Amino acid sequence: MGVTSVLVFCERSDDEVVIEGIIFDAYPIANQPYTINADSQFGCDSLINVYTEILDTSKVRLKYSLCENSDSTFIVNGNVYGIENLSGEELMTNQLGCDSTVIINIELNPTFAHEEYYQLCRGDSIQILESWFHQDNLNEMFELKTVYNCDSLVEVFVEVLELSESERTEIICHSDSMYVNGGFYFIDEVVTYIISSITVYIESLDMDPFEEEMFQFFVLNGQINTLSLSENLIGEISWYYNDELVCSNCNAYDLDLSKQSGLGELRIIFRNGEGCEYFIPIELEFIKLPYIPNAFSPNGDNNNDVWEMFIDPQLENSDIVVNSFQLFSRTGMLIKTMEDIQLNNSLVLWDGFCGEEVFDQASYYYKIEISYPWFEDQVLTGEVLLVN
Repeated sequence: MGVTSVLVFCERSDDEVVIEGIIFDAYPIANQPYTINADSQFGCDSLINVYTEILDTSKVRLKYSLCENSDSTFIVNGNVYGIENLSGEELMTNQLGCDSTVIINIELNPTFAHEEYYQLCRGDSIQILESWFHQDNLNEMFELKTVYNCDSLVEVFVEVLELSESERTEIICHSDSMYVNGGFYFIDEVVTYIISSITVYIESLDMDPFEEEMFQFFVLNGQINTLSLSENLIGEISWYYNDELVCSNCNAYDLDLSKQSGLGELRIIFRNGEGCEYFIPIELEFIKLPYIPNAFSPNGDNNNDVWEMFIDPQLENSDIVVNSFQLFSRTGMLIKTMEDIQLNNSLVLWDGFCGEEVFDQASYYYKIEISYPWFEDQVLTGEVLLVN
């Protein structure tokens, strides 16, 4: 007759079981099952196969962090842990009924309390964090968070120094303000404020003598247009086209309209020598190419008697120059030429006469070179029909 017996022990426990004088415990015999010969109650020999099973126990490490000024606590196995009790070991029973060891460690994260001291002249102000400090606000306490999210305190103290001069001038940028004797003042409010016989003059760093016209440009489609600002505009100029920085610290910018139709938004940011910034939109207007008729009739009827070129009315008196004009017959003979002619509203190119006689009715060919102050020179070619 054979019997199988399974003995269960927790790992490293002191429990033991004795069968037929043989001790079984948490340290199993190497060869399993262990077979024991035993007499049954009827005097018959019996075999007992003994197995041992060892259940795991564990050692767990728990790590916590607390701010060093925290009053938070937690309880493990009935014991309280916090800044008064930073570490310990707890013996606990797991779900298999075996004892497990829990090792607890608490790390304290630092906090700090700090004082900052500043000095101001009477009438001045300074911004610290989100608060403005001046003669009417000299002390504040700030509660901040450290990198460990712990509460810390910073207390700011401001000392006001009395002015000794009889007057002073404060210069601010055009869009800024300043605190004077209990109030904030802007430059568009002309302010002279008296502080205990001290006169404070607030002046602006403005754009004078620059005018809006210096930021207006005519542009020609299909061309590279050079936009150049006045050399009197001293400072750092950055150009933005459709909110993208296209030129940094540039007095001029080449706007390439040869590969696009229509205009985007162009603006500059100008920073003067005193550090004031100005956000200035650039006004752009398209202009038309010069209009050159393709026929005229010099017959004395006062209707198209001469052949003349016209420019866009927007460009009158704009320093446009006809560098050269050449007129040829069909055989290539040079009939007329002109050079360096200022182009205002229109320019008579030819009256069709040679002395007292009118040229023959025919097509004639021209070449005109024009220079503009804003973009590349142009060369215009074509033909004109003289009609008798």
